[in-house]
Amino acid sequence: MWVKAAGKKMTEHSGQSNPTDTLRRTLSDHSLQIQSHGNSLRSLLEQQCHTNQQIEQMSSLLQHALNSLSPAAPEGAAESAVSQQLPHSGDVISPNPEKFSGLLTGKALRWA
Repeated sequence: MWVKAAGKKMTEHSGQSNPTDTLRRTLSDHSLQIQSHGNSLRSLLEQQCHTNQQIEQMSSLLQHALNSLSPAAPEGAAESAVSQQLPHSGDVISPNPEKFSGLLTGKALRWA
């Protein structure tokens, strides 16, 4: 019973830090980290915006260069150029396959 009364009257510091001070320091540390992360994110956003602007400029320049190099061709010209490049069915000749003897050989096993 005397321990309860003595516990209420103790005023000397026990060497341990006050939980409130510890919480304040922890929150302060977290706040500094959040500010640092926020600054990093803002910097990354600025860099990304700058990169996007450069890509848009390069795309515009490339489109302009392509338009100035190739004169406007009629629609039918593009189709005829493609059809001239494709082989016709009579142009393609496939080799005759080897006759199958009914026996499995090493060559047949590789394909299996």
